[in-house]
Amino acid sequence: MKFSSFFEEFPTLIQSEFRNIFISDNGLFKHITPGNYAFLEMYCVDPNCDCRKVIIHVITADPFKIWAILNYGWESEEHYRAWWGKSHLLYSPWRLIDRFAA
Repeated sequence: MKFSSFFEEFPTLIQSEFRNIFISDNGLFKHITPGNYAFLEMYCVDPNCDCRKVIIHVITADPFKIWAILNYGWESEEHYRAWWGKSHLLYSPWRLIDRFAA
């Protein structure tokens, strides 16, 4: 799998497709630092790959930090079982959650 930024592939769409949120008062979510968060989409550009997924980096510019990396596949669980194989580490949709479970 080779991933590329959506904006590297389609630079003319930056003005219309760039997404961000600004958090000024985080109220109940004190663990989220106030600031401007951008969402950078990465798609697989390998013509021989059929992963059908997107990786979204949640970042801030000042200071530059990657706060989260979101992986999303839009196909069924069966598609990914067949594509990755049942024993593949990347298959488990709960892998990250399990790591933080009590």
